[in-house]
Amino acid sequence: MHQLSLLTPKTLLSTNSLEKPGSYVGIELEGYHFSDDNLDYQFMNGVSLRGCLFKSKKIRHTEVREALFQGCQFIECDLTSSDFVYSKLISCIFINCRLDNGEWLESEFTSCHFYNSIFNHTTMNLTIFNNCKFDKESSSGLGDRSVSYNVFNNCKFEYNADLCPIVDRNFGIISPIPTNAESDSEQLLTKMSYLLYSNRLTVNEFVNISSQVVYQLLKTPNRSYLLKIKYLSLICRSYLNYQRISPLGIQRLEKSITQKIQQSNSNNEEIFVELTQLIMTIRLIFGQRMNEIESKLAELDYERDAIVVSSRLYFAERYTESQVHFLQEYIEDYCDIDRGAVKYSVKHRSTEILSYFLTNFGNTPVNLAVLLGAYLSALTLFNVTVQAAGNIKRIFSASIGRNEAQAETKSIQRSQNIIKILVGKHEGEIALKTEQLSHNEEQAGKVLEIGDSAQLEITIQYPSEMEQTKDKGIVLHIEGKE
Repeated sequence: MHQLSLLTPKTLLSTNSLEKPGSYVGIELEGYHFSDDNLDYQFMNGVSLRGCLFKSKKIRHTEVREALFQGCQFIECDLTSSDFVYSKLISCIFINCRLDNGEWLESEFTSCHFYNSIFNHTTMNLTIFNNCKFDKESSSGLGDRSVSYNVFNNCKFEYNADLCPIVDRNFGIISPIPTNAESDSEQLLTKMSYLLYSNRLTVNEFVNISSQVVYQLLKTPNRSYLLKIKYLSLICRSYLNYQRISPLGIQRLEKSITQKIQQSNSNNEEIFVELTQLIMTIRLIFGQRMNEIESKLAELDYERDAIVVSSRLYFAERYTESQVHFLQEYIEDYCDIDRGAVKYSVKHRSTEILSYFLTNFGNTPVNLAVLLGAYLSALTLFNVTVQAAGNIKRIFSASIGRNEAQAETKSIQRSQNIIKILVGKHEGEIALKTEQLSHNEEQAGKVLEIGDSAQLEITIQYPSEMEQTKDKGIVLHIEGKE
C-alpha cells in the first residue's frame, strides 16, 4: 500500500456555510473536508477546490465540468458514472477509488497519482495526462477500447504493466525498457504511437505521418474525423513540447501540413476550423521555443554547455539515443536544423555546414554519424562553410554498431594532407588540397554525383589567416563509394 500523509484540512466551510446546501456550482474552497456532504447526483461545474479532502465519499453520477482541483485527495471514494469534462486536476491523488462508467472528456491531469483505482468502461477521449503515475491496477483499465485518443506525457507506469493495449489507441507513452513492439494496425496514428513507444520516432517520420493523416481526413472524412483532428492537435502539442525538437523542425511540420491542406482541395469547413487551430498551436510553440533558445544561449554565452544542449536537440531529430551520445563527443558547436541544413557557429561567428547531408540516406544513419563525427573532430578549430545541392547517395553501405563506430571514428590517420577514416570494412579519405579559390567562389561546396559515388567539396577558411589569404582556401574533399 502506498504510504501517504493524509491532508488534515481545517474545516473552513460546512454544508450549512454554503449559500444553498448541496449546491456546489461555482464555489471556491480551500482546505475543506467533505465529510457530511452528499455528493451523489451533484453538479460541481466551475468549482475551484484547493487542498480539499474526499474520504470514503460516494460521488456517483456527479458532473464535474470546467472545474479546477489542485492538491486534492480522493481516498476510498466511489466516483461511478461521474464525469470530468473540460476540467483541470493538478497534484491530486486517487487511492482505492472506483472510476467506473464515467466520461472523461478534454480534461487535463498534471502530476496526479492513481493507486488501486480502477477504470472500468470509463469513456475517456482527448484527455491529457502530464507527469502522472499509475500503479498496475490503475493502468489495467486504461487498455479498454473506451479509452482512446488521449495523450500521456512523461507518465510513469509500473514496470510489469502491459502498456501495449494503451499504446494501441493513445499517444505519448515511451517504454521504460528497450522494445521493438509493433502494431499490425494500418492506422497511421497507431503506427506513430508505437514508433514513439519503442523510441524509434524521428522528426521526419512524425512530420510525414502527421501530414498524411491530415490529407487522409480531408480527402475521405469518416464519422470520427473531428475527433481525430483534435487528437492530432494534442499529439503535435505533446511531441513538440516533450520531445524538444528544434524550432525549424517545427516550421517543417507547419509547412508540410499546410501543403497537404492545399493539395486536398477540400471544402470541409468543420475540418478547416480545427486545422486552423492546429496551425496556430504549432506557431505558438515555435515562438515559445525560439524565445527559450535565445534566452538560454544568452545565458550560456556559447560555452560547451550550450553546445551539448543544442547539438543534442539537433541530432535527436534523426538519430537514436546511443548515436547521439557519441556524436556529442565530436560536436563542438551550436547546431540547429533548417530543412536539412545545420547552422554552425563558432563563438559568435555564424556559418553553415552540411546542407542535406543528414537526410535521404536510406537506413544507414550510423555510417553517416561516423563520417560526420570523424570530420567534425578534425575541423573543430575552423569556421566552416559547406553548401550542397541535391541528394547525396549513401556514403557507406554496411551498417555498424555503436561501439565499433565509436572506436573507428577515433582511429583517424593523418599523413601530410591526407586524413583516412576507417569505417568497418570500408575506407574513406579526406584529402586536404591547396587550390586557388576566389573568396566569393559560388561553386565551392557543390556536390557532384557520379554513378554510385558521391563527392562533396568543402571550403575551409582559417579565420586567423583570412586577412593574408583572401584569395586562397583549402578544399576538403570527401569521397565515398557503395
